[in-house]
Amino acid sequence: MYTCQYCGKNFTREKTLTVHMCEPKRRHMVQNDRHVRMAFRAYQRFYDKSMNAKKPKTYEEFAKSNYYTAFVRFGKHITDINAIEPDKFVDFVLQMGVKLDDWCKDTIYEEYVRDLTRRETVDRAVERNVLLMQQWGIDTGESWTKFFDKVNTQRAVQLIKTGRVSPWIIYGCDGAQTLLDRMNDEQIKMVAEYIDPIYWRKRLIKQPEDAKWIQTVFDQAGIQ
Repeated sequence: MYTCQYCGKNFTREKTLTVHMCEPKRRHMVQNDRHVRMAFRAYQRFYDKSMNAKKPKTYEEFAKSNYYTAFVRFGKHITDINAIEPDKFVDFVLQMGVKLDDWCKDTIYEEYVRDLTRRETVDRAVERNVLLMQQWGIDTGESWTKFFDKVNTQRAVQLIKTGRVSPWIIYGCDGAQTLLDRMNDEQIKMVAEYIDPIYWRKRLIKQPEDAKWIQTVFDQAGIQ
């Protein structure tokens, strides 16, 4: 008899065992897929933060967990939307007491983005956005300094809504005004709640040195 090491089922032929695919075996085989790795990391963080686990959960424990499917769904979600700072997103939903089944809701991520962009330091915001612009330059063959002039406006809307482009940059860099000027009325409405003009104008008034520093960084990069 040939026995599946994952589910314990017996087979009379080795060939049958080889092509056999049970759920435990499938979960073992996909453990290195990106979204599953993200799911496993979130699962570990969940137990660490919520259950005060004494030691990190293993993948074997994760694969046997009743939460496996829900966490994998979440891992796929944050991979598909290219979520910013996934670990902080997990911390956010735990702190807010959001039910696991609701972690994939767009409204939850949108709330997280607004919270994150208000909490992160100005230097972290600039670092993230410069890296994003440089990657855009690599992908398009354009100079990254032309990001605000040439990035597709619909793409820019998605980048703002998902937190990839920070309000710190939108309001702290004069060159970013070019991007907003290229957007149509519908696109402006779509990003308005994410860049909250009233809040950020007050924020920059209170932190004039940070606003000046942002402009200096982009001026030195040649972004007018």
